[in-house]
Amino acid sequence: MSNKEKLEKFRKLCDKSVDGLTIVENGKVVYLNDRVSEIFGYPKEDLTNFFEMDYAVPKDRKDLRDFFEDTEKTGIPPNIIEFWISQKDGKRKCIQNRYFTSREGDKISYRFITTTDITNFKLMIDKLRKHKNDLQQLVKMLGFEESLNKSVNDEELLTIISGELETSEKIESLKRDIAQDTYTFKIKIRPSITENEKNNVFLASYIWDDALGPTIKDYYPEIKDLSYSIKDVGVQLFHAAVSIYGQNPFIKAQDLLLNMENINMCGYIYFDSIPSGKMSDRFMIILVSPKINYFESLKLKTLFEEISSKIKENEEWDVKIYRENILKILLTPQL
Repeated sequence: MSNKEKLEKFRKLCDKSVDGLTIVENGKVVYLNDRVSEIFGYPKEDLTNFFEMDYAVPKDRKDLRDFFEDTEKTGIPPNIIEFWISQKDGKRKCIQNRYFTSREGDKISYRFITTTDITNFKLMIDKLRKHKNDLQQLVKMLGFEESLNKSVNDEELLTIISGELETSEKIESLKRDIAQDTYTFKIKIRPSITENEKNNVFLASYIWDDALGPTIKDYYPEIKDLSYSIKDVGVQLFHAAVSIYGQNPFIKAQDLLLNMENINMCGYIYFDSIPSGKMSDRFMIILVSPKINYFESLKLKTLFEEISSKIKENEEWDVKIYRENILKILLTPQL
């Protein structure tokens, strides 16, 4: 394959990426894909003199300036930064830039910048924090401050509160209040999904690519049959993990249950990594469904641990069969 063919193949890969990619050679932008233009909200020709502070909202500019001044003084290139930008039409977005550098001697000859739109994730985190604060205020209002000291997480806190409220005949009032705020605290007897909704239940595994970010590997059903963009969902969920657990390979498997309001779906994510110490050995298994409750997630975790074990042992796993087992959980009352 000639260099020209390799370059064309590289460009096609970059154009398919859900992340923006900018290549800077000796301080000059030599390539950016269409996704960069979409995220920043400017035509490509306006981005040829790319500099982060030109697009950052005023409150983030000083932090960015200090950040880049520090990297210039220390000679250590930046790794990852997050900041809010203002698009050409005035809309605000939160983005995450990851930097990869190539050196010639002491000089940085190339910078590869991948840009991810993490706006929905940031808004989701803010809402979750608000819900937690609201729940804590409710605890204090009901006179159960001691429960705050007993609990480890929100679900356990809810369980403790529920036990105390049973004796004080306030349980129904609390359930109504919490049900209005967030699905995370709903305890439903009926299944989370109906037969008509199961076609929108998607199971997939993703691996980490240092250049392109999360790359889908095994999945079911076919992506074209879904009512939402699984590429965008994969990026959103992977960067949720990175923002919470950091950039390093996952030392211990972690799972998350999230509400993705931008597509009106729920996501259950299981993160793990092959024990090699490399970022490229990180992977995640995701389930996207119209609804997933906390009690279902406990059963899902057992299945996902099985899948994770097979991935780490490089064994085949039948994504279609595992999805069928998951559907049985989602279609069956848990309490």
